[in-house]
Amino acid sequence: MKRLIIFQIFSRMMYSMRLFCFLLVLVICFFPSVVFSYDISLSWDESSGDVDGYKVFMRVQGQNYDYNAPVFQGDAGSCTITGLNLDVQYYFVARSYREIDNESIDSDNSNEISYSRSTPDPVADSSSDDIVQDSDPVENPVPETVADSSDNDTEQGSDPVENPIPEIVADMGDSVEENKQDVNTDSETTDNGSTVLKNISSYQPVLTSPEKGLTQTTITPTLKTFAYNVSAQNNIHSMTEWQISRDMDFRSMVFQKKSKSSLTELNVPQLILDENVTYFWRVRFFDTTNTASEWSDSWKFTTGIATDTEDGDHNGVPDDLEVDAQVDLDLNGIPDIHQNDIKCMSTSMGSSQVGVGIESGEGTVDMIQSIDWDLIGDSKNRPKKMPMNLIGFRLLVETGAQVEVVIYFSERLPSNTKWFKHDIQDGWQDISEHTIFTHTKDGRTKVTFTLKDGGFGDEDGVANGVIVDPSGPGFSSLEETVIDAVGTSDNVSSEAGSGGGCFIGTGIESQETPAALYVLSAFFFLTSVTGLACLRRE
Repeated sequence: MKRLIIFQIFSRMMYSMRLFCFLLVLVICFFPSVVFSYDISLSWDESSGDVDGYKVFMRVQGQNYDYNAPVFQGDAGSCTITGLNLDVQYYFVARSYREIDNESIDSDNSNEISYSRSTPDPVADSSSDDIVQDSDPVENPVPETVADSSDNDTEQGSDPVENPIPEIVADMGDSVEENKQDVNTDSETTDNGSTVLKNISSYQPVLTSPEKGLTQTTITPTLKTFAYNVSAQNNIHSMTEWQISRDMDFRSMVFQKKSKSSLTELNVPQLILDENVTYFWRVRFFDTTNTASEWSDSWKFTTGIATDTEDGDHNGVPDDLEVDAQVDLDLNGIPDIHQNDIKCMSTSMGSSQVGVGIESGEGTVDMIQSIDWDLIGDSKNRPKKMPMNLIGFRLLVETGAQVEVVIYFSERLPSNTKWFKHDIQDGWQDISEHTIFTHTKDGRTKVTFTLKDGGFGDEDGVANGVIVDPSGPGFSSLEETVIDAVGTSDNVSSEAGSGGGCFIGTGIESQETPAALYVLSAFFFLTSVTGLACLRRE
């Protein structure tokens, strides 16, 4: 009788209604993992240190973690992840984090846990002899990835590809004719009548900017030359040497560097030039055989007053980065602003303070500045994060002297902080192996390293009694942060592989079927309404 009523209801439905109900039954029977979902509760050992919260990351088998998209972020020691699909293998890790200068610094991953739940077995209809046909559950498709799923510390996606160095193509067009008067006659003529140089040594570069004799330039001018537009075998412009001097004979040099990236244009680094001083500059080119051209003619320019780093009281610290009289980073009982052997400033990113002094050797700290690392376009070996920018300073020492520099911080830096430097000759460099990280009596970080006038660490490249160094703390990866300040746990499983995280474990899992309830409710509602309509007609 029951089967007859159901058959009558179904047979009297409209065709579109029957098709809809049929599709709903197919979804429930053959794709239960889509219809049914469940929740899982996770908990972890809370860090004993000062942390701002925790993040939980999830991946499925065959994929990597996306560390930019946590499935949970908060200050609680547990969370519930909802809407997980059946027959899918999930993996979870947790991290503690701390907000430093408006940036989130994460710990390493906790141990990794995995969990999956299978589709329930089909249930027989006890009121009849018919058994629901069993079918193999279909897993939700997982996108294929090239990365190894066991590499849990890899950020989702590949590292960004560095900009390729463009190939220099020789242009034998009008530009050669334009500058023909600047090329010596050590040349030969090809079959098509074009003139090429046998060697770069017979070429003299031509300066273009700043205009010869220009006054009131910035203290970080951009120097430019005409491009080297002639080519022959082994005659490609591969490097440029730049010189800046206080005298026209180039005996009082303030800057001398060779660069493979700054071939025809150089942004003079900060702290090299002074205000209201006349300078002379020149360049020469090198080819792939390291053969040098002639020196260009020398041009002069005169700097004006610095506007981007104003120092009205001329104490060597930008006015907008001055610290107050209570700051004593070296803990000697004397406010740092009253000492001649240390200069302090507030960082331009955040509210931290840094102080630069000389630990050993003779010399004084002349100037200190914050240099925006984002404005340096060089991408090769570039750090991923520099929370305090580059700390630029200038030391006055005996010519050719070597000194040990100490940098004090107003806070404790992460224990895996690295030390980065940039100059036009060597680009970005991780010089951590040349630095020593220690702590003050009150637990703050201090860094010491050795610099030599005209040698290691000197940005101006000249033994002239001045050492210029732009460097600072940073991270080579967004993921790597073993942070003492954030705190770690002793309960890290060996599965973590990297240490320094917090321990994560499963809590109470609860079965939940929100999708199933919606689908089944819709199905039974439609069949009930249709059935009542059919019975009323009878």
